Amino acid sequence: MRAFFLSAAVLLFPANIIAGQPGVPPAWKYYQEIKAGRPGVYKYKLPLEVLDKAMPSLSDIRLLDASGKEVPYILEAVRPAVVMAGDLADFKSRIEGTKTVLTAAAGGGYVDSVTLETPAGGFIKPADVYVSMDGKNWTLSAGGVPVFRQYRDSENLSAGIKPVPAKYIKVVVDDSRSAPVPFTGLQARVLPRVPASLETLACAVISREDHASFSRLSVRLPARNLFVFSVGLTVSDKLFSRMVSVSARSLEDGRLVSKHMASGAIFTTDASGSPASRTDVPVYARLQGTDEMVLDLDNGNSQPLDIKSVKVVYAPVYAVFQARSEGVYRLLFGNRQAPARTYDLPGIASFLTGKDFSAPAAGKVEKNPAFAEAEALPNLDVFGGAIDTAKWLYSTPVSAERAGVQGLDLDLRVMSRSERSLSDLRLVSDNKQVPYILDRDYTVREMDIPAEKKVGAYPVTIWRIKLPFKNIPLIRLTAAAPGTVFQRRVTLYDTASDESGRAYRRPLGSAVWSNSGAGGPVTCSMGIPGAPYGDELELEVENGDNKPLEISDLKLYYPVSRLIFKWKGGGGLRLYYGNREAGYPAYDISLVETELLSEEKQAASLEEDKGGKKGWGGLKLSGAVSKAAFWIVLAAVAALLVFLITRLLPPPPKPAVK
Repeated sequence: MRAFFLSAAVLLFPANIIAGQPGVPPAWKYYQEIKAGRPGVYKYKLPLEVLDKAMPSLSDIRLLDASGKEVPYILEAVRPAVVMAGDLADFKSRIEGTKTVLTAAAGGGYVDSVTLETPAGGFIKPADVYVSMDGKNWTLSAGGVPVFRQYRDSENLSAGIKPVPAKYIKVVVDDSRSAPVPFTGLQARVLPRVPASLETLACAVISREDHASFSRLSVRLPARNLFVFSVGLTVSDKLFSRMVSVSARSLEDGRLVSKHMASGAIFTTDASGSPASRTDVPVYARLQGTDEMVLDLDNGNSQPLDIKSVKVVYAPVYAVFQARSEGVYRLLFGNRQAPARTYDLPGIASFLTGKDFSAPAAGKVEKNPAFAEAEALPNLDVFGGAIDTAKWLYSTPVSAERAGVQGLDLDLRVMSRSERSLSDLRLVSDNKQVPYILDRDYTVREMDIPAEKKVGAYPVTIWRIKLPFKNIPLIRLTAAAPGTVFQRRVTLYDTASDESGRAYRRPLGSAVWSNSGAGGPVTCSMGIPGAPYGDELELEVENGDNKPLEISDLKLYYPVSRLIFKWKGGGGLRLYYGNREAGYPAYDISLVETELLSEEKQAASLEEDKGGKKGWGGLKLSGAVSKAAFWIVLAAVAALLVFLITRLLPPPPKPAVK
């Protein structure tokens, strides 16, 4: 764990605001006043509120003196970088009576954990860990640590110790209550220096879900952007072992995503009369832009744990700066448009690391009353070229209440009437195109669907599904199945119509659904690699010689695409779609795609389709009325052709007159 330094970044506002007008520039949303009692170097621990409201990179933090001049600073924090455990040299293993003694060379760094390597399974033993600088005089660092490997790959082969310098490591494993097991090596995590002080924070448990074989806890930290070293659980159970997976949930580019950060075993046990417990999981990661974590505990066949609380150990962030005079300084943060800026202090950062400096007095965090957010991408033109919309069959009004970068989700109505490639979408205002970026399939949504049970030819049960539109892109179907023992082949069919109006069945997906009955009711799923052409589906369940399978709670999942564009406000914005001849538009906006995706997006929306342009593309030939109309038109065309042919044929020759 090494110290690191973040240089700041500032929005370039006019020089007279910085130098001649003391106060808080309007581009910064928050500020805090700190007071230096005398000239000198100060070290200020940033409050959690600053870490929470600043940009994830902390690049928007600024420090101004009493006259409004910018003060250089560096940010100092312990970086939670992953320090991998490495193999120790000169490994030796020997048996001394009822003990197995393992020794190895550590190299002289600060050791904070030791891991045993073994191919053995199904054992549990207490172990003592010793450290030494000369290989002769040993100091006990951890005693009675249970090392084990048991059911469902539950194991603990590591012993955490207080970081101490060590050239040699010795682990003594107690074999008095069970036969010795082979050990093939030792690993240790060696730190280059003593880690700086860390702090512990309590987390709020947002939700808890206990499933058949695992438990899931969603927890919220007191702030975003924290440097988390570990997450710990307070558990009332006295004998357990669980694998815990830690993930961070954050909103990235409009998507709520989970990123796996760490996994580890927690346990409380009594190995051969030596009670021991470890209920924290090392994380060594930064929760950038989020304050939410998800903990998944693998329960196997055991009951869920009685978890009382969750806490995290994190590294505070300090701002180190020089006050040239006593007085009030202002710490600014909360500016999403702040570009990077470089000071000269990082060059001397190594001389300041770990040094103690005076802490300035600090007031509370205030909101800037003059805050005015800067325009996003000011050099990007809102409008593109002119367009003639005569060939587009449909248009829908778009509501964009606030200026800025917009995210417009396409609904099922638009996706059903557009080309499958979505190449025909056009945003138009006053006959001018509004350039956009198509964020294809950026998220997935579900819809509950009614299903009508239809008894098919033995031994098949068919569930008829009615969709709200034709041509809806689908990716998955799920259904709730009972807790009985079963195994069924299920197939999903599309009941589309061909050009003549005749219906046909086209398979969209197939799967085998089963349940062993041990875990109660289950949710079965099926991937849908193809998209339906029609608005009717049939789910066919093959029952064989078994009782028909009863399913319920059918859900369909579909991808959602969106348009990302810049808008300065005002009305008259419409989305045009339904043009088979239209290709993909070519906009210059693609050059700033990265910047657009990183901007905070306003939620534009499609309004109700009132009098939007419509055409034959909306005709549904699968309905009885439409089919009848088709045959009537076809008969009329045939009669017309017969009539025309009859008129065009030459008259029959007149009989010869004798």
